[in-house]
Amino acid sequence: MICLTGLPLAGKTTLATKLAAEFNLTYISTGDIVRGMGKIEKDFADLEHIKKTGYSAKHDGYINRIITGAPHKSIIDGYPRNMGQANLVKQVPIVVLLVEHINVIAVRAKARGRDELDNYWLERIKSFDRFLSKLNKSRAVLITTKQEVAYEWLRVLAEAHGTNTGIPIKL
Repeated sequence: MICLTGLPLAGKTTLATKLAAEFNLTYISTGDIVRGMGKIEKDFADLEHIKKTGYSAKHDGYINRIITGAPHKSIIDGYPRNMGQANLVKQVPIVVLLVEHINVIAVRAKARGRDELDNYWLERIKSFDRFLSKLNKSRAVLITTKQEVAYEWLRVLAEAHGTNTGIPIKL
């Protein structure tokens, strides 16, 4: 299992889907799961948290069960998003993809038709920055702003997965 996390619109999905196709890995997008759950349940009890982080804390347990039940040869897009999740995947390699400048996020968001206010993106970046600071202190992670560099790291990890059964995780 390989985890790919990072700032919104950094290119995580592009890299993860490319890698999954190239190495026959199961692709799991936590963002798709969270968005799907929000549409189904129409439960906005933790809306402020979602606005700040892009993630529903209320459904954290559900996401964690999906991740722990995932095939060993998987790439997880958008995970971990908090220290509880990072602790759950202690033995799993994590690659972090950042963007170099906040204006890149704003331009990409507008190009994709996302009309959230700039403060929304600022809050998400601040939240992720706090998480990344804690994560980086607790374990070794690969961090880059370059998609090409992230992809090369991911390729090395995926090739290693091809020679073994991956890294199992348990709740």
